Amino acid sequence: MATPYQRRRIAKLKKDIEEIERHCFYFLLGVYPDDADAERYALESKKNALVRSAVIENHLGIEEMLTDLIRIEVVKRNRRSSRKRVTPGRAQKYFDSTFREAQAFVSGGTSIGFVRKATLLRMSKLISKKTFDTLLILNALRNRCGHVWILREGKGKRWARHTLTYKGQNLFDAETLAEFVSDYNDVFLKLVHTAGVRL
Repeated sequence: MATPYQRRRIAKLKKDIEEIERHCFYFLLGVYPDDADAERYALESKKNALVRSAVIENHLGIEEMLTDLIRIEVVKRNRRSSRKRVTPGRAQKYFDSTFREAQAFVSGGTSIGFVRKATLLRMSKLISKKTFDTLLILNALRNRCGHVWILREGKGKRWARHTLTYKGQNLFDAETLAEFVSDYNDVFLKLVHTAGVRL
């Protein structure tokens, strides 16, 4: 049973989402009920946004874990005598206070970036070759989502720059997207386990 606070919070979130959607490309949904082209465009835009966000959210979450793993490894190497368990929170606090000059190396706009973080962890044998290859696939999809405005479901050379595929299948297909999300949830959890995080 929801508390009054929870009900208010849910109502506010729904209202906020409706307001945000009013300012997106798919605001045309329902505005021109007799215009099939407007409805098709609005639905394509919304589907596009959902697929794009699934890729980018997975990429962001996994990059955060790569950053944590680098911090933990640096802290471990610099505190060999310590018997304390190095958790992401403890590692970040120690890293931030001890290596202030290195912050830009792992976070922010001037950081080494996703691929180099993954490469560094692979070189340190903290992630397997299989995980590394999987991360490169994710990064390629994220780059396409981040740099191609209109993503399409079309086939053939004409649409090659605009399409998203995963394991040879169209990522706009619901089953393929579900497989993508499941696979990268597994990668995220594997990185969490490597970092020793307790969920």
